[in-house]
Amino acid sequence: MGLAGCNVCEDLDARVCADLGEEDCAYWKSKDLNFTKTATGGRQKLFKSLLFGDGAETCRGLGSDAAYGPMLDGTKQAIAASRKADEAINKANAQVP
Repeated sequence: MGLAGCNVCEDLDARVCADLGEEDCAYWKSKDLNFTKTATGGRQKLFKSLLFGDGAETCRGLGSDAAYGPMLDGTKQAIAASRKADEAINKANAQVP
């Protein structure tokens, strides 16, 4: 029997990336903040995890109509905050002899 399921978290990552744009998506993924990297399987059974990927229930919930907008806004804010932190670190490192 083939395991031809879809990975829910990868699908959510693709949807978020489409809404973020190429530059923000690349940054988000470079920091391992995307759902494929951060989702955990929780109490999922092995077979379900193999079919739909680790963290499928979490990603399915975050991709729901009710949760997606606020989650995307939070993701955008997290990216902006992470970029500011990177800038501050780079500035501080540049000042160290």
